[in-house]
Amino acid sequence: MFNMFGLYYFGRLNENVFSAPKFLAIYLVSGLLGNVMTLLLLPPSTLSGGASGAIFGLVGSYVAIARRAQHMGAALLYALLIFVQSSFLPGVNIFAHLFGLIGGLALGLVFAAQQKPVGYSEGYSFTV
Repeated sequence: MFNMFGLYYFGRLNENVFSAPKFLAIYLVSGLLGNVMTLLLLPPSTLSGGASGAIFGLVGSYVAIARRAQHMGAALLYALLIFVQSSFLPGVNIFAHLFGLIGGLALGLVFAAQQKPVGYSEGYSFTV
């Protein structure tokens, strides 16, 4: 249920900024990174599965979007609160969350830097 809410909420925020291929890259790479790191860091007998690493990738890319909008501090605090709240529940894979978040933040920063500014700007000139 939390993953579906996260996908809906953060997915929509990311869809408004990134193209479909970039959105898909953030989602898939973050999920893959979270799962690969889980395989490396957890004992082999541990069962783990789900999309939470990919969802946290969307949270990370939201932080990158907010950075561009000069609201990175609030977005980072929000992402950390979600991470702390959800990661320490029993049976939750903290490594998938952490590395998904890192992967999404990294790709979000790269993709946001490539975006053209949205909106308009006003310029003033003084002539004599």
